[in-house]
Amino acid sequence: MNEEIEYAEMLEIPVSTVNVVQKKRRVRGKGLKEKLIARINGEAEEEKIAPTAALDAARAAAAESAEEGEESGGTESDYAFRDEGVETVRLSGAAGKKRGFFAAEEYPAAKRSKILLTAEFALACLLCGGIFLTNVFMPNSAINTFFRSLMPEESAAADERNYTDFDLGSVVGEFSDAELELSPTGVLSFTAECCVYPAADGTVGSVTANADGTYDVRVDYSENFYGVFGGLNYVGCEEGAEVYANVPLGVSSGESAVQITMYADGQLLNCFEVGADNDLTWTEA
Repeated sequence: MNEEIEYAEMLEIPVSTVNVVQKKRRVRGKGLKEKLIARINGEAEEEKIAPTAALDAARAAAAESAEEGEESGGTESDYAFRDEGVETVRLSGAAGKKRGFFAAEEYPAAKRSKILLTAEFALACLLCGGIFLTNVFMPNSAINTFFRSLMPEESAAADERNYTDFDLGSVVGEFSDAELELSPTGVLSFTAECCVYPAADGTVGSVTANADGTYDVRVDYSENFYGVFGGLNYVGCEEGAEVYANVPLGVSSGESAVQITMYADGQLLNCFEVGADNDLTWTEA
């Protein structure tokens, strides 16, 4: 070999030397996840860094990994890690684009809003179901009473009965010794200490106090038939109350006369009479 070189130098043949250096191969994206987790965990254990510092280190490592992935033609990758109780999620993107991390607290509010809406819908369904079951099994419960109070009550049908449709009873007690007097015009009167009855079922239309301390009570039996009981010393009901034929309407002390009149369509009736037991009966149908 040396002889060939010496011969070449004698002939003045140019000689050139080439140095070949082999470039070290880069790791193409393999083990990036393990490298990232090891780096973050190592820094957290040695330096006891705060969660915010861990995030900065993660972002720096992500940027370096992105550059290596860009040079090696790497594909998309997602990474996640937990450190010091802080959860972070890796944002994925196309190769060559900038990537980063964000904390769980920074997660978009859309997911939380969806959970809240689902919970509110479930509570509304539960409430509606409870109201339905209450209406079925507890019709007189407080909530049903409240809802019924909000709805307007249907007006009662008008009572168009005529006076002849009523069976009259006595206006005094069964064992009373009161003597009833009936005038030709239809005014029934007596003076005695006893209870006074309304003669038929009805509703108290009005209670009027007189100057002498007595009371006049109007009892409405129907829309066009009513009676007036005047001269009562005590009244045991008020306007709008329901009264019954067998329940006393008031009391007479026997100091003044009690007068009872019946009206139909505003006209005084004189078509009734007093029976043997002080019962009132109609004289014409």
